[in-house]
Amino acid sequence: MSAAPLQEITYKYHIRGGLKGINTDVNNNLTNSLFSYRLDYENDGVLYDGNIRKQYWKSSIDNIERSYTHSYDAASRLKNSAYKSAKAGEDYSLTGVTYDDNGNITKLGRNGATNTNYTNFGNVDSLAYTYPSYSNKLSKIKDLTTTNSDLGDFRDGINTDDDYDYWLDGSLRKDKNKGIDSIKYNYLKLVEQVKFTNGNTVSYEYDAEGTKLKKTDSNGETTDYEEDDIYVNGVLYQTSHDEGRIVNGVYEYNITDHNNDLRIAFKDSAGIATPTQSIFYDPWGLCMKGMQITRNTANFNKFQYNGKEIDSVTGYSDFGARMYGAAEGRWFTIDPLSEISRRFSPYIYANDNPLRFIDPDGMAAVGADGLTNEQWLSARGNTEQENEFRNENREEEKDKNRKKADKKNPSTSTVTYNGGTRLLGTENESNTSQFLAAGWGVAIAEPTPAGEVVMGVATIGVGVYALATSGIVEKMAKEIDRIKEKTLPNNGYTYELRVNNSGVYMDVRGQPVQLSAGAIWKFGKATNGYSRYSQSTLSNMVPGGVFQNIIFRGNEVEIRIFEKYLIYGYYFNHHKLPPGNKIFR
Repeated sequence: MSAAPLQEITYKYHIRGGLKGINTDVNNNLTNSLFSYRLDYENDGVLYDGNIRKQYWKSSIDNIERSYTHSYDAASRLKNSAYKSAKAGEDYSLTGVTYDDNGNITKLGRNGATNTNYTNFGNVDSLAYTYPSYSNKLSKIKDLTTTNSDLGDFRDGINTDDDYDYWLDGSLRKDKNKGIDSIKYNYLKLVEQVKFTNGNTVSYEYDAEGTKLKKTDSNGETTDYEEDDIYVNGVLYQTSHDEGRIVNGVYEYNITDHNNDLRIAFKDSAGIATPTQSIFYDPWGLCMKGMQITRNTANFNKFQYNGKEIDSVTGYSDFGARMYGAAEGRWFTIDPLSEISRRFSPYIYANDNPLRFIDPDGMAAVGADGLTNEQWLSARGNTEQENEFRNENREEEKDKNRKKADKKNPSTSTVTYNGGTRLLGTENESNTSQFLAAGWGVAIAEPTPAGEVVMGVATIGVGVYALATSGIVEKMAKEIDRIKEKTLPNNGYTYELRVNNSGVYMDVRGQPVQLSAGAIWKFGKATNGYSRYSQSTLSNMVPGGVFQNIIFRGNEVEIRIFEKYLIYGYYFNHHKLPPGNKIFR
């Protein structure tokens, strides 16, 4: 007979896959569990846009029920978050958030504790953001609040010149509010060194793929990152595992919310689940003093908002590709995928809706239901397609949190397409980006009506090099690596859709595109036993219709990789996606 679990965690979801509750009762009300959490979406019975209207939570560490009630503008951008607590007087509301037309925050207000006993509360931030004309680069934040509580809210460190300065590529160079005199970046646009006006410095080292290996500050403290292990000054600080971490030989387990925010950590104390850390955040991810209770101060968990590490020196959260400032509610470097995300400022976080969206690696926002905007639109209510997207995104987040690559047992796959044979690749390549950059010929060379090569040696050139520096190649390589780690049972095929007639068409992004008869409309895949399109659908997909060619058959891993090569190859040649593909899939 198996022993009783230390803690049972139950989850409830709505019909589209979004989280409704954690450890709630049959009516989705909070319970007296270690941690209980509830989300309401359409509680007013009027709006059904998927935005989160209310959050409720309670932790056994203090048994106080708390909640946020959120409101949004017409563009679904967060506007206000009214806070309510069973603790008398406690108030961490977010108020009066406004934006410019590009989504940059222009005003933001916060309430919080105004004394160190956390008994008095009031307005602690009344922020006014300034931008140069025709620019998304933040130049100044002025806190109009007359007193500074210095309890974790925004710190307005200068009141004269501009607060922020940038390198020519749009990366932050100086942050005078934090006393940062200069920030230097490496060739991957990752922070390499931060120098403060007081002379202190902190330096970072990475491997060739951008994984952080080491941090060293001018006080002599070193932090080494060795996959799941973190060492501080040569002493093991923690070891991460799938459900939490190990500290001083003791297992800790995390309960996270819908956005992967650490909410409570607990350990086994003689068979009793005992909390070691309890946290809640303001809507932009800021954890002010009074919002966290820690019972393991020596080795407290730094991986908090969105599961990302808070840098103890700069105060930024490290998302991988970029650093995020929760106090400011924005990134401080350009989105590496900004060329395919032109609807928003390249500095805004989570589409200005941090309750509904997260950004797992600093590149692309993903929804609370596990889907990006593009994926949600692409699926068009197809549950099978939504679940496929959702699973891919979850696996991507796991891969980002834990770098585990088996390099000991290489294997290759030989696949046949259109009468030819090629090597699909090995599973133990040390650097897939390098592999792809050096050998584009691994993918099909597929002539278009204009004689262009969709993917082949001909794609190497100035255009591809420029794209590679912006992160697209790295994105493709990592997606392919993740696919190759899967074990999928089905066989299937990769297909192309081509237009029947020449003419001007509207692509799936609503833009006109001139196509010749026989030009590519879309690439895709389907598993055996599942016909992707009926003839009627093909005939009516665009004016004049499209025709389908099956261009490759193989197992599900192979067809997924082949589809990636085709879509990315088209992008490298044309600097845009195929007209019928909304995302890179």
